[in-house]
Amino acid sequence: MFIIFGYFRNHSCSVYVAPFYVRLPIPSAVKSTTVAQPDLCFICDEYKLDDRGCNGAADLIVEILSPNNSKHDVDTKFKLWEKKRYKRILYCRAQ
Repeated sequence: MFIIFGYFRNHSCSVYVAPFYVRLPIPSAVKSTTVAQPDLCFICDEYKLDDRGCNGAADLIVEILSPNNSKHDVDTKFKLWEKKRYKRILYCRAQ
């Protein structure tokens, strides 16, 4: 975990908390992008930001798992992040 924060310490990044939309270029049957809402996301490239959120992959996604949402976050969202080949995903379990 310290490696992740060490990376971000050397970069100018902003942290966004849900509700914050991340639009990924993953086509579905009815649209050309897929919209996701991670619990936290770190954006280091300000050019990805617009008035609707982040257009493209965030630099770090954090999902906070709880008994009420863990199945959705692990099954559905993980598959979405995997399709986009995210390299930095952090899952935290709420106590």
